[in-house]
Amino acid sequence: MNNLNKLSLTTVFFLFVLIPSQALAATLISDEVVGSSKPEVKNTTSLQNGGFTITPNPYNSVLGNGTDEFTNWNFDFGVSAIKGTVTKALVDLDLTPFSLYETDKFSISGIGSVAFNDFSPLGPVKSPNKQSFQIDLLNFFSAGTILTAFNDSQGSLQAGYDDDAIVSFAKMTLEVQPTSVPEPATTLGLLALIGLGSPLLKKRKS
Repeated sequence: MNNLNKLSLTTVFFLFVLIPSQALAATLISDEVVGSSKPEVKNTTSLQNGGFTITPNPYNSVLGNGTDEFTNWNFDFGVSAIKGTVTKALVDLDLTPFSLYETDKFSISGIGSVAFNDFSPLGPVKSPNKQSFQIDLLNFFSAGTILTAFNDSQGSLQAGYDDDAIVSFAKMTLEVQPTSVPEPATTLGLLALIGLGSPLLKKRKS
């Protein structure tokens, strides 16, 4: 390869490496669900507590007392799909734990579950007092898993908690960093340089 060819290819290579990217701001999306920390207690098969639906486990028929019951809800973000990299995934919960809460867990369909003891603070939990907890999903699941679950559900993630606490507040927040793209002006300049170099290469070969 002659020197002109080497120079042209080297120039193009460094332009690709050093080309600035357009900085795209990260996007924050969230949804929250609210209920009562003291819902009505009923002997029934399903109980609505604000945005939360409470159902019994097979051994319990009394709902709303925070014992042996499943709580389900949806995080509906109003966005059917996201593109980029998930850089933050937080879930905030207000729980009123009751007896045997140590075996409880929080889960999101398509992502997985987190045991209560893995996200609860150090020290004793005051039962049955309402307390706030935060789960950093990226400590337990990959960004790719969260992104796939979000897009597969078209932005409506089904969440659940079981089974010895009343859930009165739940919020999920996602931060998504879009993929950077080259600046349009720089891209045009690069194409122009490549175009200018082509005649020189052809002339050298002829």
